[in-house]
Order: sequence, then C-alpha cells, then structure tokens
Amino acid sequence: MSDNKSIREPRHFYKNRHEMNEHTKFSLFFVFFLSFVLSWFSFIIGCTKPQPVNDDKEYLIRVGKSVLTVFEFNNTLDVAVTAYPPDVMKNSDAAREIRMQLLKEAAERLLLTERARELQLTVSDKEVEAAIADIKEGYPEGAFEDVLAESAINYDSWKSELKARLLMQKVVAKELSETPRVTAEELAKYREAHKADKTSAENSTDEEAAAKHLSMAKTEDAYQTWIKQLQQKYVIEINEARWKKIIGSKH
Repeated sequence: MSDNKSIREPRHFYKNRHEMNEHTKFSLFFVFFLSFVLSWFSFIIGCTKPQPVNDDKEYLIRVGKSVLTVFEFNNTLDVAVTAYPPDVMKNSDAAREIRMQLLKEAAERLLLTERARELQLTVSDKEVEAAIADIKEGYPEGAFEDVLAESAINYDSWKSELKARLLMQKVVAKELSETPRVTAEELAKYREAHKADKTSAENSTDEEAAAKHLSMAKTEDAYQTWIKQLQQKYVIEINEARWKKIIGSKH
C-alpha cells in the first residue's frame, strides 16, 4: 500500500480546460472540468474484454469503501488510448505518462466519492431523470439513444455514470459554493501584464474577459487546494505490486 505521495502528477495533466461562460455557476464549472476525467468510466460496464482471474476483485486503488479494481483500470486504459495516435503506447515515456494520468484521475474520483459518502449525499432517481430530460432536450425522439448506440455506449452504463457525475456535482457545490472574488488591484495587474496580448480573452482593453479569466484561475486554485485537503483527510491506498506491473520500468 502507498501514501498519497505515490501519485505523482504528470507534466501535462489537466492542460485542456473547458471555458466557462458568463452564465455558468461555480459548482458546475468543475463538473464539466472533470467530465473528461469521469467520462471513460461509462465504458467499463460495457467492455467485453476477457476478464483475467482475480483482476475483477483485486483492488488497484482504494479510498475508504470506494474501490477501483485492476480489471476496471485496464479496461479504462484500453478506452483511453483510443483518443491518442495509434502508436502512442509504443513510446515508453508516453505510455507511462498516460498510465500515471489515469491513476491520478481515478484516485481523484474515489476521493470525491468517499467525500460524498461522508457527507451523506445521494442522487435520487427523480434527479437523474430530470438531468436526462435536460440532456435530451433538442434531440428528436429516440435520436439521443441512437447517438449512444453508434458510439457503442450502453445506455444503462451511461445512465449510471450520469448519476455518478451528478453526485460529484453535489459534492463540489456543497464544498465550494462561493465564486472567488477578483479585486480591482488583481484585475489591474493582470491587464497590465497582458496588455500586449492579441487574443480577446487576454486583451487588456476587455475588462470583462480579463475578470472572467482571473476568476477561472482562482476557482481552479481553490479546487486544487480542496483536493489536497481531501488527500490529507483520506488515505489513498495503491496496490503497489499490481501498479508496478502496469506502469512497467522507466527503462
């Protein structure tokens, strides 16, 4: 087993963030920000890869009562690599970084799941159905299910994942309910530092865009600080023997 320091952050982790528009609530920002982290779990139930003996029961990561098995992680890895160039896993450094990134993402999800358990937060069937109705809005009758089918995503698995995402949203909304305030001094310093930038998001003459950018950065910092606090509160156990087999040697 391992302490929290066993999870090292890869160099490019979280480099692609979703932009938050002016109507997006603080709590929802990180739900969407984490959506790419959570989305690959929706494939796990539907995977048909032969299941090695004991891998379905042997844990890879454990946070309290929340567990990710070796089998689940390997299936997740199979799905994740499809987003990269075909030969990416032949590059040992790239393959190692992808595995490290998935480990960190999975551990973070388990932290949030365990926090939800402690706070006694749940998501009702009514809430799930309401969220599904919102998602389907704008799709013709039956079209959304067709989209899932074309992507080889099992509807029940997707629905289960949606419920998990809604639970994560509740945790974030409860723990980080306030949008960080951007002061006039911070805004002035930011605009001065970026006065030569040409992009609209950082144009010193665009005060609204600058304020939004600063708010997003402070929100991100608040989230990362909170995650570090959860890492101190809950023990993240890593099955070192199995992880060494998965991650392989650096050389």
